[in-house]
Amino acid sequence: MDAFSRSPRPDSEPFRVWSCGCARGEETYSFKILWETLKQTTKALPKLQLWATDMNEDYLTMAELACYELRSLKEIPEIERDRWFEKVPGKKLFHVKSAVRSGVIFKRLNFLREPPPAKNLHMVFARNNLMTYFRFPEKEKALKRITDALMPQGVLIVGSHEKIPHGFAFLKRHKASDLAYINNRSSIVNRRHP
Repeated sequence: MDAFSRSPRPDSEPFRVWSCGCARGEETYSFKILWETLKQTTKALPKLQLWATDMNEDYLTMAELACYELRSLKEIPEIERDRWFEKVPGKKLFHVKSAVRSGVIFKRLNFLREPPPAKNLHMVFARNNLMTYFRFPEKEKALKRITDALMPQGVLIVGSHEKIPHGFAFLKRHKASDLAYINNRSSIVNRRHP
């Protein structure tokens, strides 16, 4: 949550997060669980605005259903699983509790053709999709679109096998993680996208 403390914002401004390529929603709900946990120990935590987008309608439907098999939750300690998930009666499924689902905005979005869901984003998750599935021209175009919406000092999270292409020197690797990059631009880029 270092991004929260680093991001300059008035007290009334919400903390804006986008999970692009959210697939079935695991990452989105994991972040929301972290946020809900942080709310219990941090005073004056701002409102969270959390968008989760994907191009695949089937994935979005599964994400909104918020039901997962136990194998998807294997890294969550049982005490935390019981806190944030409900066992679906008669099935080997766990349903994300409403406190976690509440406020998450799921939307179909092709970020090669459509703008991000918001501007001045504090954090963007682009893990295991952007650098993996796109060829170079599309990869550069998509990353440009994403970073243009990332506020100064905002954080971009990428996957463990992904590398930031040349031409994005303003993204500086975070000292605490090889997967997090800080936007070192001094202002939001305000231009139209092709």
